[in-house]
Amino acid sequence: MNSFFYSIKQAYLSLTQTPSFAFSVITTMSITLGALLCILTLAYVMLFKPLPYPDSDHLVKVEHMLTNKDGSSSEPLFSYPSLMYLVENQTAFTDVALSSYDKQVLTSHSSQPTMLTTYVTPSWFKVFKVPMILGRDFLTDVNIKSDISEAVLSFETWQEAFNSDMNIVGKTVRFRDVSFKVIGVSAQSFIEPQLRFYEDDNVGFKSQVWLTWNFNRMSARARKDWGSINENLIVVAKLDKNSSKEQAEQQLTTSVNNKWQEGVASDAFFDGWRVDIRVTQLQSAILSTHQQSVLLLLAGVFGLVLIACSNIANLFIARMAQLQKSLAISAAVGAKKAQLFKLLLAESSLLMFASLVIALAFASVGFAVLQQNMAQVFLRVDEVALSTFTLSSALFFASMFALFFALLGNQMINYRAISQHLHGSGKGVEVQVSKKVRYSLIVSQVAIASVLVFGNLSLFSQALNVINKPIGINTENFVDIDFSTVRRPTQEERDGPVLGTAIKNSLLALPQVEAVSNSQSPLSGFYDMALTNVVTNEHMIPGVKWIDEQYFQLIDQPLLAGDYFTIHDIREGFTAPEGKVDNMVMIINDVLAKKLVSQGASLDDALGMKFKMDESGVFTVIGIVKGMQMPGASTIPVRAYVPSSVHSISMTVKLKPHQTLSREQVVTAVSEVTSLFALFSMKDVAEIHQQLLFSERATAITTGTLALLTILLAALGLFGILSYSTQMRRFEIGTRLALGAKRRDIVKLIVLDNLIAVVLGIIISIVILIGLMIGFNEQLQNIVNVSLLPLFLLTLLLISCIAFNACYLPLRAYINKPALYSLRGSE
Repeated sequence: MNSFFYSIKQAYLSLTQTPSFAFSVITTMSITLGALLCILTLAYVMLFKPLPYPDSDHLVKVEHMLTNKDGSSSEPLFSYPSLMYLVENQTAFTDVALSSYDKQVLTSHSSQPTMLTTYVTPSWFKVFKVPMILGRDFLTDVNIKSDISEAVLSFETWQEAFNSDMNIVGKTVRFRDVSFKVIGVSAQSFIEPQLRFYEDDNVGFKSQVWLTWNFNRMSARARKDWGSINENLIVVAKLDKNSSKEQAEQQLTTSVNNKWQEGVASDAFFDGWRVDIRVTQLQSAILSTHQQSVLLLLAGVFGLVLIACSNIANLFIARMAQLQKSLAISAAVGAKKAQLFKLLLAESSLLMFASLVIALAFASVGFAVLQQNMAQVFLRVDEVALSTFTLSSALFFASMFALFFALLGNQMINYRAISQHLHGSGKGVEVQVSKKVRYSLIVSQVAIASVLVFGNLSLFSQALNVINKPIGINTENFVDIDFSTVRRPTQEERDGPVLGTAIKNSLLALPQVEAVSNSQSPLSGFYDMALTNVVTNEHMIPGVKWIDEQYFQLIDQPLLAGDYFTIHDIREGFTAPEGKVDNMVMIINDVLAKKLVSQGASLDDALGMKFKMDESGVFTVIGIVKGMQMPGASTIPVRAYVPSSVHSISMTVKLKPHQTLSREQVVTAVSEVTSLFALFSMKDVAEIHQQLLFSERATAITTGTLALLTILLAALGLFGILSYSTQMRRFEIGTRLALGAKRRDIVKLIVLDNLIAVVLGIIISIVILIGLMIGFNEQLQNIVNVSLLPLFLLTLLLISCIAFNACYLPLRAYINKPALYSLRGSE
């Protein structure tokens, strides 16, 4: 033990003599290890850590797949009758939890905030074992169709909206025209499973209030419509330990499909369709779309670790030359090889564990940054924190790095040279690194850097292309506004002037407003609706949007054929104009038009076609517009536009240049007209645009940063290796200069001498990329493919420039001075 502490003390004293060396190693390793621990912990939480719920390995997500007669499937969404039938007739699960996600105005609150509400069955709290800080959750012995209106608040809602009122239990909250009795508040420690992304925000839905299931806002018609699917309905169940996922799928598919067929038997649209029930482990369902992102991030940070280790190895190699004298003295007083190794291990351990302390601080900052900015990308990021796994990983890597660098240093010690040093007073003797080791370091640096830089540049380029790609419409100076009713309208309000038009006119009176459209913004408000061609009986499901006569001109969406809507096309009621159902009109995009006409035919041929949409009537196509591509989307889907109603309370407001519109101004404008409506949501359309591109922006920032760090570390590493190599050859350089060699001859000599190692590194990187392209073609086809050859050539150009400068810059110290300088043996 005394020997151990003596070694540590000696190592500490030695390092204090070379603060620049210690600073360089600790800085490089602490940043690198901090990044590694941050991403490694994220990967553990995302890929391996069990969900924080009881029997999480038995929790499954149940999905309802509709497959048409052509074999293609719709989104995995439930219809309400299918959902209720499954719950009431299944035997494969011990518990079934239903949730219906919504967003509503808390009308009982003075500020009327918009809140994320979730209607759940009593078993939802049991399945996820929700801890309560106040009160209780829903009673499990109450029927799911109970009309007892109760509410459970989230901890954050209780704090922020109700000022941590300890007497909140027993009070009521009101959404729309329903009052709910508050029965409890969830604990702060509860982590809600992210089962659904919310609309344009593209973030996991975090419930602010849980409400009694039977009060969900499904209409009476939707509760009976077997063919109408809804994205807000989610089913999580606990699989019976005696049943497998396959058995549950088989049993439920047969049962639900038979009942669904009976429910849609009268609708010819669904002839040849079927229902399949898919059962997926909950953890896989939550993380299915994010595993690749985590693995790519992990691969990137491991690449940085390799480059950082290579750089630190160079520092240790140089350090061995500095330690020659002290090692010789230690050997002179009887130190053996094992004892010298112990000294090196003590020194590397001090450096690594000092780095570890700082790395843990960096990792903590990284966790906060991830939670603040990357919740849209990594759904379980809230669970990422310093943990036993993080600390264990930190100790493991610090120990391995300490051992590796001690072994490397020990390998660099030339014990014969030390003996010569002792006998010859050290004059003219230095510890040198073999040419083979130097070449190996150059090859590894170039190969790793080339692969990492190319991969990151590939992802960066793709993200940048998506960000900068025009979407085909104007989104600047627009505000998307939605209102909701706070109570039932009076008879006077029903019979009086159209409130939608009155609100529109009140907003138009604001000085900063240029125009108002009774339509949702172009970046929201599309709903999948079934259309049937009246002539051919062909079925399709385009995204349908209700708009007014100003919409297309307002957002600059070009008309390719036919006509826009006119004021006469806008519905005066909630049915067709003048109560008719045979003169409805429709505008479609060019993508849908191309599917409707014969190959090579003019798009004009789609004009006049008639389509039936549910019970809304028959629509005639009167116009074709150029399709718009949603930000971040890879394709333009088929879309159709139909006239909105004058009663519409979803509006897009165009502002005059350099003007802003506040929430208070909108609330005031509406309150001057009516007290029936509350402001439900208000979003800048340009901000929605940016939110939809969040993943691409995050990818661009992350990959761009990783690429720059990789280039920087590779440059430092190559400079260190080649600087050392050049230093070892200074006598040769001085001799050649003394014999009349020119500067360019010396530069050419050094560059060509290291060219083989650089080329070999590039060849290895090409082999690695080809191997990845072959072995993981499906997963990496967008990152590594032949079409990205120009980008790879750019990568090689960058690496070559770095290698050339790493060869040239160290030479300047010798070729720009007299040859005598290089020939001095003690310099």
